[in-house]
Amino acid sequence: NPEELQRAKLLYYDMMGWTEKGIPKKSTLEELDIEWAADKISAQ
Repeated sequence: NPEELQRAKLLYYDMMGWTEKGIPKKSTLEELDIEWAADKISAQ
């Protein structure tokens, strides 16, 4: 079921601290002590 798959994907992304597009959130990068990567990600 495509809707269930989409919901599961979004739940996984949320649990990982990622955006709906699968990109790590700045807060997640800060928790991992790699906040410098946020600048690289936002530049893309």
